[in-house]
Amino acid sequence: MSIPTLVLEVAMIAWGIVCGASVYEHVAMVPVWAKAPPASLTMWQGEHRVRAERLWIPLHPVVVLLLALALGLHWSDDALRLRLGVVLACYVVVLVVTNALFIPELKRIAIMPTVQLTPDAWRRRARRWERWSLARGAVMLGLAVVLADALRLA
Repeated sequence: MSIPTLVLEVAMIAWGIVCGASVYEHVAMVPVWAKAPPASLTMWQGEHRVRAERLWIPLHPVVVLLLALALGLHWSDDALRLRLGVVLACYVVVLVVTNALFIPELKRIAIMPTVQLTPDAWRRRARRWERWSLARGAVMLGLAVVLADALRLA
């Protein structure tokens, strides 16, 4: 196995971790905190709160680095360059959107709620965030298919 292929395989594993963690959050965590806000938001607050950023903050740069390295190592292959370039570009867009919209909204809803809303308004905001996040997850899973296809070609 060549080094470029090995790097691509490690990038695919890292991508799988991102997708798996996202699915886990939507199956195990989102239903809990979105069930009955603001009372159900305590998992994000206090000394013993969930600190999902401990996974996400170090993971994203590693994935970007692995994808960029795989892209550079496979630059001479047009088909791989296209697929890896699409995955990397879309991932960067997802990260920008996440930092611009998802994280601030999650902080407003769950981590540092500063607004007094009715329970129905809390639930609507939580459901809206969940729909956005599910759409983002679908994009990420779709990109996993593109990345797997790149690995198949390598």
